[in-house]
Amino acid sequence: MEIVLVRHGATKMNEERRFVGITDDPLSESGRDLLSGYANDGIYPKIDKLFVSPMTRCRQTAEIVFSGYEHNVVDKFKEMDFGIFEGKCGDELEKDDFFIKWMESEGKLPIPGGELRDDFIDRCANGFEEAFEDFPEDADVVGFVVHGGTIMALLHRFLGTPFYNYIPKNGRGYICKVENTEDGIRFSDLREL
Repeated sequence: MEIVLVRHGATKMNEERRFVGITDDPLSESGRDLLSGYANDGIYPKIDKLFVSPMTRCRQTAEIVFSGYEHNVVDKFKEMDFGIFEGKCGDELEKDDFFIKWMESEGKLPIPGGELRDDFIDRCANGFEEAFEDFPEDADVVGFVVHGGTIMALLHRFLGTPFYNYIPKNGRGYICKVENTEDGIRFSDLREL
């Protein structure tokens, strides 16, 4: 069985290169246009079931790229809570001592008022494991419309890649095989969407 992991389309905050985690920012007009173009080009495969983050940007993306499918909402797929970084861009934070330390730690330090990266990875992985239990037995491809961080967390946990190795662009993502082994869920044969 395969899964397709799609990052939501661009929002205004994405276009301004701001940290957007818990802010329920909708798709921008250009974000919608790009998704429609991708959908018209046929880059999104036919799926048998769809899981989505509850955030507006993911639900709106799913309406465009997987039109007509029921949204099976998984709260644990929400983006990471960026705490004091939320809504800010790198230019605004570049001289902030804590931000510099956080970047040097590859995002492993806890963000004040936010979420610890390891906790975020665990949350996303638990959400996937719960969704996996609800996969149709005869499914060939199961779709997910989530956040860039959620995709990175899932690939880190189930494929074993370093957290920042695969950062999908808005509206893009990855396809891979998934299986439940004796050691738990494993992804393999990763390719770009």
